[in-house]
Amino acid sequence: MRKLTCIVAALLITGCAATQQGATERLAGMSRGDFLACAGVPNGAARDGDREFLTYTSMNSEGRTFRTKVILRANTVESVTCAPRTWFGLDIPPACGAVGACLK
Repeated sequence: MRKLTCIVAALLITGCAATQQGATERLAGMSRGDFLACAGVPNGAARDGDREFLTYTSMNSEGRTFRTKVILRANTVESVTCAPRTWFGLDIPPACGAVGACLK
């Protein structure tokens, strides 16, 4: 039984990593204007040279808060990080909050 639990946990973690990577792959290269049109106004923003850091804060159905961080370089999406939430002790990515609308 313990071996089965470890296998299921490994599959979930692998799937989570793939979901995280998929968000960045699907949004990378999207223009700033198109991204903001689907994700909306961020809760926080900062600039460093040609890089812009956007933060979106969301709450899931269980009332837990999580953050999604987006890095734009030269006005195009470079990376997306969906902060994990805990489910039965496993970290799983949320639907990326407001950024999830850009993934549909």
